[in-house]
Amino acid sequence: MPNEAVLNPIDLDQRYVDRIDREIANYFKREIYQPIYMVLKEHTKESLISNSLDDLLLAIHKGRVTFHRGYFKGRFNAKISKEIKKLGAEWSTKHGGSFRIPTKKLPREVDLAIRTSEAAWMKAVDKIQAKIKEVLDKSAAIPVDLSSIVSKAVHSMDKDFNKSLEGVILAPKLTEKNIQDIAEKYTQNMNYEIKKFTENEVVKLRNEVAVNVFDGHRYEKLAKKIKASYGVSQSKATFLARQESNLLLAKFRESRYNEIGCDEYIWQTVVGSPSSPVREGHARLNGTRQRFSNPPVVNKKGDRKNPSEDYGCRCRPKPVIRF
Repeated sequence: MPNEAVLNPIDLDQRYVDRIDREIANYFKREIYQPIYMVLKEHTKESLISNSLDDLLLAIHKGRVTFHRGYFKGRFNAKISKEIKKLGAEWSTKHGGSFRIPTKKLPREVDLAIRTSEAAWMKAVDKIQAKIKEVLDKSAAIPVDLSSIVSKAVHSMDKDFNKSLEGVILAPKLTEKNIQDIAEKYTQNMNYEIKKFTENEVVKLRNEVAVNVFDGHRYEKLAKKIKASYGVSQSKATFLARQESNLLLAKFRESRYNEIGCDEYIWQTVVGSPSSPVREGHARLNGTRQRFSNPPVVNKKGDRKNPSEDYGCRCRPKPVIRF
């Protein structure tokens, strides 16, 4: 029976994953949400320009109170509520709480304030939609350059790889061109995923702006939608950084071990916790011998994967070298 050695597994330093996460999140902020939000913010500055001393008229100018299809909606303090009631409006539980009054009963100055505010808002909406279109058109032309970070990550992994082989076997050297090719492929894959997400999310945001206008909502509602969408993009950045980096790690391991004639490994499952338990399909594989060329079934669906190929998988392969 041939001798064998079980090597220490290669890992990817979490600091590189965090840096990739930040780069993608900064891209979403810089190229998508900040430009859109700044157009919205500019509108609020313009809407603050008003000489009216009347609390209700000023609130209408600022967009804090809106009038849509016979209902005053928005933020009502005691003074504004009192002024609206003076107009003959009645409280309604619709729209989360609003004041109902027929349009024809509105005093001329209030009607004029509403029309002026609506015109300014529609102008702002047009600018927002134009900015969204501009962002969408540019999404394919502005790549996120991750090659430098990925190159350093690959260097780090290869250093660990060579260290694990000391005194066991001599491995082929990974050239700078090899590393550059890996980094470029990773960056291309990541930019494809970023572009796909950007298109879906920005189109969704464009539709939400339209719905926001149709429902008579103004600045605050739309600002919340933009912030919520940005929150989704931050979560997506973390997802992409972890998923793509895990795949990079898995493929790097398999490729480098194949180069030294190693196809077998021992599946090592991490210690789970109540908040982050180990998946059942992964837990049962702990300590078993597997092959990179024939990954084991990891779930009830029958998917076959090596360690790190499942999203969020923290399992590791301990390579088995025979000599």
